[in-house]
Amino acid sequence: MMTRLLLVPLVLGSVLFFIGLQDWRLAVKAKDQPQQISAAQLELAGPGDNAHIVLNRVVLCEWSFVYEASRRASHQDWRWVWVPAVSLDSPYAHQLQSLPPGVEPPPPPSVRIIIKSSKAKSEADVHQLAMNDTLEGMVVNEIESLGSEEKKLLSESYPGIDFSRCWIVQVDRRPVGSGQVLGFMGGGGMLALLGLSLLISQLRK
Repeated sequence: MMTRLLLVPLVLGSVLFFIGLQDWRLAVKAKDQPQQISAAQLELAGPGDNAHIVLNRVVLCEWSFVYEASRRASHQDWRWVWVPAVSLDSPYAHQLQSLPPGVEPPPPPSVRIIIKSSKAKSEADVHQLAMNDTLEGMVVNEIESLGSEEKKLLSESYPGIDFSRCWIVQVDRRPVGSGQVLGFMGGGGMLALLGLSLLISQLRK
């Protein structure tokens, strides 16, 4: 029992250090001031030297997306959603405008942008997200990719999608300050070392 308790600071410290490391990796690719960028520009050349963006001229494919749910007490909550998106200036977007009401659009010929959000908790929230003229957030490819289950489900609705060429934009994410990064990494590292030291001492008894 004591050994298990001593694992707590080691595990918690390691998690905090990892979070700080991820934030640092992303922060070095971003600036405090976001850059204005169109979906067509992002598709063509990526975010360049600033992962902090305000994305414009974008169409979210809100009729087919993936969400991760977690059950809490008596209700179900959406933790994350991933919504493919295309450029408003693409031929596909122009095709969408000519579809009769109520007709589900065909899949786009190419998907290069996936919008990720933790704020959309329902289909109505995803629709509201799609109604925005601009989306501020960060391109997070530096630190994450889609999981195998998300890829599998998206591939069913978007045949031929090449996830290695998709830019993942996490909306509402901002660069963290150096103080927060150092706090997570320094505090997490010290906590992990303390836990490791206590664990070694306990095992030697």
